[in-house]
Amino acid sequence: MFNAGIFDGHGGDQVSKELQRTLLQTISARICQLGDLPTAALVQEVIHTSYLDVNRELSRRMGGEAGSCAVTATLVATAGGQLQLFVANAGDCRAVLFTGPPGQRRAVRLSEDHKPHPQVCPAEIRRVSAMGGTVLWGRVQGCLAVSRAFGDKSLQPYVTAEPHISVRVVDREQDAFLYMASDGVTDVVQDAAGCSVVAESLARGVGVQQAAAALVNRAFAAGSGDNISATVMRFQAARGT
Repeated sequence: MFNAGIFDGHGGDQVSKELQRTLLQTISARICQLGDLPTAALVQEVIHTSYLDVNRELSRRMGGEAGSCAVTATLVATAGGQLQLFVANAGDCRAVLFTGPPGQRRAVRLSEDHKPHPQVCPAEIRRVSAMGGTVLWGRVQGCLAVSRAFGDKSLQPYVTAEPHISVRVVDREQDAFLYMASDGVTDVVQDAAGCSVVAESLARGVGVQQAAAALVNRAFAAGSGDNISATVMRFQAARGT
């Protein structure tokens, strides 16, 4: 089993630092408790409950306006011997898979941007409204531009850490890599362009850390002034991209 994540704080860094310390470790420990080759359904449930439980605990100990978006990717050998990828996110950190036949690969987004805006995620507007909350100018209660996140205690229950989860079997012939990034990257670098940056870096023989750094540098060059972070998970050599 292997996992990685991106945590993008807002209103301070207390929550994002706590997530760096606890979320991936919680997911890992609970999956290990499932034993060898667990079913995909059990792994998905563990990830779902880990997001909620970690948020409940940090919300109990932390007040105020601090919060954090998160995206995690977890690789697990599941029942039947399949290697499966579980991508979970709450907020607007993004996960993008570069996949397809060599020479025809494309960007496939595996996360969901939880922005309560009619052109981005109208279902989140309906969810918040159904709970008695208000979305004004694309912000929950007129304050926060994401509708799912950790923390943000003053905006609960409208802002929730319940994750969107994507599950897929890893195809080592077609799946080249996954990159995860904060909105400081994705607001200025489109998914396909981000895949091109990473693929070109890997094709030059650099490692995943350098490929992620190239993506960060592209966001800086594009003028991003937000928090900028990225990581890359590689499934195969990025040849014939």
